[in-house]
Amino acid sequence: MKKEKWQKIDREEQEGVMGLDYARKEISFYTSREAVYKRILKILGSPTRIFYTKGLITGVNWILSFDDKKTSKLFSKKLLIRKLKIKYNY
Repeated sequence: MKKEKWQKIDREEQEGVMGLDYARKEISFYTSREAVYKRILKILGSPTRIFYTKGLITGVNWILSFDDKKTSKLFSKKLLIRKLKIKYNY
């Protein structure tokens, strides 16, 4: 991704969200903080989606499969789904 400008967002309004979709076996990472974006970018590469307002970046989102090798760089897959397998007998 080329160097693009980020929208100035008040620190109190910046957020980061991680979602686990067990049905689709996906992990979603969203952040509106440029510093977090830069750290995750080094590990995961380009985001799946970039959100813009008036031509400036306001947030980014990565969606990864549980089976994606990049996922294990951030989390242990066993840690994320072990209890699910036990509880729901997957």
